[in-house]
Amino acid sequence: MTEYKFKKGSLADYLESIMQIDNNGGSDWYNVLELNEKAINKGFQPIRGNGSPVFQKDRGFGKKYEIEKSRENSGALHKIRTRGFSSYFNRNRGVNIPKEIRAKLVNQACVHCGSNHVIEIDHCNGRKAPDIKIEESEFQPLCKHCNALKRERCKKCKSTGRRFDAKDLGYSVSYLKGSKHYAGAREGCRGCYMYRPIEFKKALKESI
Repeated sequence: MTEYKFKKGSLADYLESIMQIDNNGGSDWYNVLELNEKAINKGFQPIRGNGSPVFQKDRGFGKKYEIEKSRENSGALHKIRTRGFSSYFNRNRGVNIPKEIRAKLVNQACVHCGSNHVIEIDHCNGRKAPDIKIEESEFQPLCKHCNALKRERCKKCKSTGRRFDAKDLGYSVSYLKGSKHYAGAREGCRGCYMYRPIEFKKALKESI
């Protein structure tokens, strides 16, 4: 993967350097006034609340991250946090996925919910093993909403060492393979519902 970088010395570049954003693109809440004060002290123009392009979708910081906003009763922007990578980023980052694979999958329905709305290309292995194969079977189409859900579930798995339980979705089994404990980058994702939802559903159907 080629790392996506903001223009060096830009406000977005500075914000990224001070917000503790994890590998899944998520961060804690940050007070906008405090971010604004730090930015001004570094010589940037004031962040003008709701009108600042740096926090708008597909502009500035929003080109890379999906931004969640908390507002005061007056409607003024109060806090922000990142909740994963934006659809713009997922469409345009330099992931070494062959163009023919990307072109084929982006026109398919989400393997989780069946939606065709804003399809993103997902790595089946949520931990992205370093020796991942660059072939179609290692990727799948997920809509933006379901991809965000998977990121949250993979993030929780990473922090707790416990895999996502398919029984939470109403299925009769938790995993096709392995236990609730994550077993390392090579095998840990296999058998999890989020690894390959279509494979999971097919296996359960065939077992009936």
